[in-house]
Amino acid sequence: MRDVPVLADGDAGASAFTNRISHVSEQPAIASFHPSALPPEIAFLAECGVPVQALLPVAEKARQQGVSAESVLFGEGLLDETSFYQALARHCEVDFQRGAVEMVATARFPHSIHAGVVEIVPVAGARWLMAPRGKAIGRLIALARQRGAQADFAITSPAHLSAIVQKHFVHERLLAASFGIAQADPALSAYHPKATFKPLILTVLLLAIFPAMVISSVVSMFVALFLGTVFLLAIFTRLMALIAVTGASEPKNAPLHDRCLPIYTLVVPLYDEVAILPELVRALDNLDYPRAKLDIKLVVEANDF
Repeated sequence: MRDVPVLADGDAGASAFTNRISHVSEQPAIASFHPSALPPEIAFLAECGVPVQALLPVAEKARQQGVSAESVLFGEGLLDETSFYQALARHCEVDFQRGAVEMVATARFPHSIHAGVVEIVPVAGARWLMAPRGKAIGRLIALARQRGAQADFAITSPAHLSAIVQKHFVHERLLAASFGIAQADPALSAYHPKATFKPLILTVLLLAIFPAMVISSVVSMFVALFLGTVFLLAIFTRLMALIAVTGASEPKNAPLHDRCLPIYTLVVPLYDEVAILPELVRALDNLDYPRAKLDIKLVVEANDF
């Protein structure tokens, strides 16, 4: 493949991009490094004009956090997703798809989103729409080099591919939102359709006990004694627990390394709260957590725009 400038004027600007990347790490640049030292998901940027020294801090931070290098670019705000995948498409010498496409019957929800690939009705010779992540980016570049002018795929951003698939699978998306957690792990959901008879049984028991309490004072006395004993035992248990923890020093755990931290998702529901949005965004931006592992979703109603 021929060398193609991926960050042309009008995309991100190679010089401005390099300046932003240089702030990711305070480590000095090492001129002897070769593009092969970079992860494949960002190495193509070096092959197309971005200095290797500017990308090394990104690669190092990705290694420390145990994430893919392009996620550091996005998380740190060094390069937006659209510009990155435009650059990738230009490097692979294929089209970048930003508009609507028609999917074929093989598409599945949400599998196509997770895989980052969907089969489409051919557009300008492209049968596949790709939005690779992580190591899949390097494999796609190798595939493009192998096929050359015969490449039968186009590239888009993961966000755009997700929007296309979700728009096609509206019914499946609603089912997943309503019952996805219950199907994946019932213990995490309050939805238990097989347990709906329990309130009925409880109601019947209460209706059976109440007349007995009214009719028999002896039954009422025993019930009162039983409930009183249970109440006192509950108080006693709480007091013992309080005494047990009083004065106990909390164990000091060593802070986890960034690599060991999970991807943390924050779902922030909003409705008619435009006034507090700037302050909310600033507060979220100040969270002390690796940017590449922080997944923040602002959820709004369809009519709240």
